[in-house]
Amino acid sequence: MVCKDEINTNNRLRRILIAYPEIRRIFPNPFTNAKMKSIIEKLFENRE
Repeated sequence: MVCKDEINTNNRLRRILIAYPEIRRIFPNPFTNAKMKSIIEKLFENRE
């Protein structure tokens, strides 16, 4: 079972990928890329 935090992270990832399509060129599959996920987590922590 996928934990709620992971679902939220994936939803954030989707929104970020829509906003910044160039990320897809750098990370063809950002959902399986742990480094990409951690970068996004940091972005959202800084925004709050």
